[in-house]
Amino acid sequence: MRMLESAWSNVTKATIANCWKHAKICPNKTSTADVTQAAWDVILTFARSESMSLPQAEQALEHILGTDYHPKDWQPALDAVMICEGDSFQAESAIQKLMPSEETVSPESASPSSGSSPIQHKQFPVDRHMRKAEEALSETLKDMSKCHCIRGPAPSLDNILNPLIEQQDPGTAILGFSDGDNTTEVLEHMENLDKEELEAVKEENEPEFEFDRKEAMAAAELLERIARNRPDLDSRLTLGTQLRSLRLALSKEVEDGKKQTEISQYFK
Repeated sequence: MRMLESAWSNVTKATIANCWKHAKICPNKTSTADVTQAAWDVILTFARSESMSLPQAEQALEHILGTDYHPKDWQPALDAVMICEGDSFQAESAIQKLMPSEETVSPESASPSSGSSPIQHKQFPVDRHMRKAEEALSETLKDMSKCHCIRGPAPSLDNILNPLIEQQDPGTAILGFSDGDNTTEVLEHMENLDKEELEAVKEENEPEFEFDRKEAMAAAELLERIARNRPDLDSRLTLGTQLRSLRLALSKEVEDGKKQTEISQYFK
């Protein structure tokens, strides 16, 4: 599940647009605003991803912007990510402050070096199909909230479509398991942990063991006499093993001594 969430976080609008382009769902021509938005999506992906390197981010920007790509224009955004040193939350916050406003759509003014006014979220023009999908999703959320299918306040579209990367505390990791480990091994490990926790709860809920010392002494004396008179018990075994063997032997003798119940016993 964690690998699936990580893969979905790396899917950008540019990736979806390219899929639509190859499937011939939408025209090949894209507006300047769409290209600029796709470039900022690359920067955000670079900020969120732990595997994407700086050369890969630069290569992706060059692929999207083409001849409009000027490294010096996007260097402030790339530097902002590198300064955060792996802190995706801080890096994304820094990138959002560098992103242009809705009125800024040209490649020159939309680049980080243009010094445009900072905003908290992207506000580029949205494709009409995208807007319809968002409106339908918003109505669905309202309906689910009315039917009490959502506990608490309904999440916003921004939180659903652009969720923050989960910040994993190293102390809460699954005992060193990484996303690349075998899923079966992780599940088995978690199942064993659940069993151990269940046993611990049972032990906590069990009442304190109490016994009568006189009865215990009488039982011990009886067991000692029985054990001395049974040649089938090995004297080299420990007391616990001897008592267990004795219990099993007595249980078998009781079972062998039982007589089969006949129906005639119930009628006279």
